[in-house]
Amino acid sequence: MEIVENMTDNMLLYFRTNSCAICDSMIEKVFEELRDFNIDLKIVQIEEEPALKGKYLVFSAPTMLYLKNGKEVFRESGFFDFPKIRHILSNEIKN
Repeated sequence: MEIVENMTDNMLLYFRTNSCAICDSMIEKVFEELRDFNIDLKIVQIEEEPALKGKYLVFSAPTMLYLKNGKEVFRESGFFDFPKIRHILSNEIKN
């Protein structure tokens, strides 16, 4: 479970599956929308990391979690609300 061992203070976990077409399109949008933030983004293949799916109670894909100091700050699933995500990250990263 390499991801958990290499967690940073500010991290986005992007949970996806191999058979999820929305996951493919959303990850491109995630990179585009959040490129200006100094944040570590880890892509988690649910099939390869079932323990993380269980630890963070991820029931659908795509799901994005923002962790600050190891604690979940927000979660978004399905189609992401990027203006909301940018607002939250702007406020959280400043603090």
